Amino acid sequence: MMICFVLVLQTDWLLDLCSADIAAQRRAMLRVSSSEDLAYVPSLIELMLFCPDSQDAIGSLVSNLTGESRGDYLDWVAYLGANPSIVANAGYLRLRYQLFSSIDSRLAAFFSKPQPTTIRLEEIVWGGVVKDGIPALIDPKHVTALEATYLEADEWVFGLAWQGEAKAYPLRIMDWHEMANDTLGSRRFALAYCTLCGSAIAYSSRAGGRLWTFGSSGLLYRSNKLMYDHQTNTLWHQFSGEPVFGPLVDDGLKLDVLPVERTTWEDWRSRYPNTQVLSLDTGYERNYEPGAAYGAYFSSPKLMFPVWNAGDNKGQKDWVWMLRKPGAQKAYSLNFLVKNPVFVDHVGQSDVLLLTDPDNYSVRVYELTGNVVTRKDGSWWLESEKGSAALDMDFPKDVSGSMLQRVPGHFAYEFARRAFMPEIPYQP
Repeated sequence: MMICFVLVLQTDWLLDLCSADIAAQRRAMLRVSSSEDLAYVPSLIELMLFCPDSQDAIGSLVSNLTGESRGDYLDWVAYLGANPSIVANAGYLRLRYQLFSSIDSRLAAFFSKPQPTTIRLEEIVWGGVVKDGIPALIDPKHVTALEATYLEADEWVFGLAWQGEAKAYPLRIMDWHEMANDTLGSRRFALAYCTLCGSAIAYSSRAGGRLWTFGSSGLLYRSNKLMYDHQTNTLWHQFSGEPVFGPLVDDGLKLDVLPVERTTWEDWRSRYPNTQVLSLDTGYERNYEPGAAYGAYFSSPKLMFPVWNAGDNKGQKDWVWMLRKPGAQKAYSLNFLVKNPVFVDHVGQSDVLLLTDPDNYSVRVYELTGNVVTRKDGSWWLESEKGSAALDMDFPKDVSGSMLQRVPGHFAYEFARRAFMPEIPYQP
């Protein structure tokens, strides 16, 4: 009981910094400034977001405590991320619960009690929407390619193909939903799309012997969406496919990455004429015109949220292809792949073939498995001990006519590679 009482005291008086009662506000400011305790800094930065009328005064407090000068709330978020030695005091979790409760009780529930975590709680920030404010699609309606008359030939889609089936997910729809829980063949999967870092990653929904479905939490970590599972309310990292805050953190779970493609509707339809396509009838009222949701962000070189460990701003939204082979990963700049549309690389324990369509900026990767790529008379060939065969750029097959095995991967902005996988080999 005493512990709970102390936690209440540690957070409730801090709320006086936002009070209209000038005397109470001054007492709180004096208490913070006289403490010289950096453990208050995360709470103060959080209050800057929720108390805009007091942002300047609270910012001055943070400056006095840290000896640093920054601008607005987001500038201080970047500072906090870059200084992991600043650890919040025991009342921080309760303060976040109180503040988020004023917005959305479901959002606040993530902070209702201490949870196992692999990331700094201080770096989890609000993305500006309530929990499920960006609603996930669960077993959405699909139409045939002929019925998808709303699509223009040159607009982008995410495409998945497996076991003779294909499905396309137009960006004009996915920009508004960022998550599709669906089935392809006999496989349940989640297409987890972070618009802020440009990454649409297809994950197998099965992990740890269970099937999971996911939604968008409304929270971010280094400008990457934190998704959550509907079964336990654990927060998962969209880029790694791992639980990072909540009851599943210690279970050793990690979602398997599946092949996904980003290309134009015309290209996808030409290769998969029997493809299914997301229907505009999603059950939600949205403006599904291309670019309506994030057009301004996609066309800007700037980020919405700071990423302290992503280096300088140069090329931060350049496209990179993240090859996510099990046990071995590598990143390639799209500029490099466009210049080398047929490229063989050694990744992990085997050779892989990267095929890039320079016209549609699509990338597909395959295991070569004993095959060698050669160039003869202006054409590409696959050769093995069994003979040779012309390289089919759309559906590459070995000499026996068997399809080469796809290797998982996805696009992302350059800043996401720097922030989340700086250690993997990179081909600029």
